[in-house]
Amino acid sequence: ASCITELCRVGIIASDQNLLGYMTLQHMGFVDNSVTQSSLLLLNIAKQTENFSGRTLRKLPFLARASFSGADVTIGMTEFLHHLSMQVECN
Repeated sequence: ASCITELCRVGIIASDQNLLGYMTLQHMGFVDNSVTQSSLLLLNIAKQTENFSGRTLRKLPFLARASFSGADVTIGMTEFLHHLSMQVECN
């Protein structure tokens, strides 16, 4: 999540909602709604990368960003996470 927070800070990803931590999601019962949607998607992606190397994990956000055309395009959080998920499936 810290990488995504940094990408939001520099304007590469448009943060349309805040990412919630695992404990917050657990406290909310992992209910899927408009507030938890992006956080649950990121949690799901993280679970899929359990056996990935550190090098692969560091590359994934950049590969996800590279899948968009145009360097000046700001990407929405949900769209970025979907592209990140696709990169995880490819690795």
